[in-house]
This record gives sequence, structure tokens and C-alpha cells, in this order.
Amino acid sequence: MRWWIPAAIVALAAMNIVRLQEWTSLDSMAKNMQTFFTGLVTSGLLIVWWLFLTKLRWRTRLAGFGLVVVCMVGLKQLIRIDGSINGGGRPKIVWKWTPRKSGNIAEFKTVPKLSFELERAIEYPGYLGSKRSGVIEGVELDSDWTAHPPQELWRRPIGLGWSAFAVSGSSAITQEQRGECELTVCYDLATGNRMWSHTNLVRFSEPMGGDGPRATPTFNDGKIYALGATGWLNCLDAVTGRKIWDYPTSKSWVIGTPAVRDGVVYVGTSDSARFMALDAKNGRLRFNFDAKAYVFSSAALAGDLAYVGDHNGRLYAVDVKTGKLAWQFQTEASKTDPLKVLKPDGALNQEAFAPVFGDFQDMYIDTWRFISVGAIMSSPAIDHGVLYVGSMDGNLYALQ
Repeated sequence: MRWWIPAAIVALAAMNIVRLQEWTSLDSMAKNMQTFFTGLVTSGLLIVWWLFLTKLRWRTRLAGFGLVVVCMVGLKQLIRIDGSINGGGRPKIVWKWTPRKSGNIAEFKTVPKLSFELERAIEYPGYLGSKRSGVIEGVELDSDWTAHPPQELWRRPIGLGWSAFAVSGSSAITQEQRGECELTVCYDLATGNRMWSHTNLVRFSEPMGGDGPRATPTFNDGKIYALGATGWLNCLDAVTGRKIWDYPTSKSWVIGTPAVRDGVVYVGTSDSARFMALDAKNGRLRFNFDAKAYVFSSAALAGDLAYVGDHNGRLYAVDVKTGKLAWQFQTEASKTDPLKVLKPDGALNQEAFAPVFGDFQDMYIDTWRFISVGAIMSSPAIDHGVLYVGSMDGNLYALQ
């Protein structure tokens, strides 16, 4: 039977998984993806051992292989993926009969105003703040939480999603999924009470990240610009939540947050591979740039250019007035394209993305494909004339 062979395969697999989990410089998504591939390779090697190296009768070998196939098919009928455990690419596996998270919670309730006064609110108008840097200047927080622990002021249940908050004045605005409704909700900072909400009758669901909107609303000039996960861009009155206009950016899912400047809204889309600009007053399309591949990146604006990353390993600098490409940066991995997942113009080679499992496992494989070209999923940041952006090739780039 040569039992030492499967024992060695399993031992090496276990050692590699431990190595991955202890690898401090590797992010959780990469750890989980490589752990998945370790399990996949291990399973393949064990099947090869069973079929060709055990020296059992072929009837026994085929019967054992058939039993494994039946168990795998049966298991697939019993379990399903219910989103991600922590947003790091580790799927949450549940029984198929487990009720799906709907996001439905109790109706918005109003509570009495608390007996404290908020200090002057910090303007945080959208994703990563006003400069898209994630830094709030001029604020000091006590770092000794043992001696001076933070005090909880209020707590409210909310729906599903990954949206952060835009903060202006006494308002905190976010997006969430409640049942079949995708909401943009404004909460009062002092109480957590709902001040207003806007509803779109749509629901986005995806096995790796789960249900609900991905983007964060953007506040600008008395208006809220909220981009839902199914591609609906809403312009809302920041005081009342009244819809001023909306625009269906695409029929694909959307992750990036709107960027707004000088009366123009900039958004990127996923499956339709577009980076577009719209008039902030009426939602009319100003330009529609063909990005060739998925855009998860939220644009950074500086001077006459908008900067946005792309899954094809390119960073585009687009003229904000014309929508024309001013210049582009391309990772070395994208230039060599070892797995041939790109066409010469940077568009995705759909033949290279043919499904393998027909299930969530294909998302891991696609992630590996995008790593091979150094996909730029992150959002660029600009400081003192230097643009910084991270790539899935493991590098942080600084561009003059």
C-alpha cells in the first residue's frame, strides 16, 4: 500500500499551511487562497497515489475513487457558502438548510437624545476622508485604553454590507442591505437615530464577500452620492434624503466609491469595465472611458487628471475634461502576462477565465490569475505630488 506516501503528502501539506498562517507579511486573502490551493494539490496527489501507486486490484481502486466522488457530490448538495467569515477570503460554510442572512432587522427606532454634547464634528466626507488618505489631522485620542477605555455612547443594529461612513455636521451616512432593499441611511451622530433613508429595491449577493453594498457614500456640496452594489448611482439631498437624480452605471456589480470635485462625479464599474464621469447636478454622462477590465479602485483626483487602478495591472491617468487617456502605468507582471489572461490591449481574455469548478472555488482561481498580472484593485493616494498605489504583485508603487 505504501502508506508512507500519503502520510508524507499530508505532513507536507500541514507544514505548508502552518507556514502560510505564520507568514506575517502575507495578507489574509493570500493566506486563504494559498491554503485552498494547498488542499487542492494535496487532494490531487492523494488521488494519484490511490489510483496508481497502491498496487491494489483495479476494481478496489476504482471503487474507492468512485466513493470519493459520491461523497464530494453529496457534500456539495448539503453545504453552501454564506459569504465570508471576516472579509479576508475565508468562506463561511453552512448547511444548505441554514436560513440565509436577509439583513432584516427591527424597524428604525427613535431613542431620547443623550445627555451629552458632541464636540465640533470632523468633516469626513467619504471613503478615507477628504484627501483619500485615511488620516484625520488635528485630533488626539488617548492611547492608554487600560487607564482610559473608550465609552460606548450608543449602539444600533444595521443591515448587511461593507460600506463605511461619510460624516458631515451631525450626520453619519452609510449604505446597508435590509432584506431585498438596499438602503442609504443617515444616522444622527449624537443618538444613532435614523434621520432619513433612501431605498432601492435591489439585492447584491456574492459568495466571497456576502450580501450588500460595498461602496461608501460621498458628501459634497449638500448632496450625498451613493453607489449601490448593483451599479445604481443615487444623488440625494443630504438634509432630507430626497432623490435628486439617479443613474444606472452598468448591469455589473460595483465596489468603488464615487469621487466628486468641481461639479463632476467619477465612478468605476466592474463587469462592464468602465470609468465614467457624470454631471453632479443632473447626472448627465460627461465621458465613458473604456478601462478594459474590472475597476474596483476608487479614483484619486489631482490637477486635471483622475487616477484609477484596474484588474489588468494598469493604473490609468484620465483627463477629467475630455475622458481621454493621458498616460498609464503598467506592472511588469502585466507586461509579461505569464498565464495569458490579457489581450494585447489590456482587455480580459475570457477564454482564460473559463470556469473550472462552477462554484465559489473559481473565485480563488480567478484571484490567482489576477495576481499573475499584478492587478491594481487598491485605490491610489496622492501626497505632495507623489501617487502611491498597491498591486496584487505584492508591491507598493510610488509614481511621480
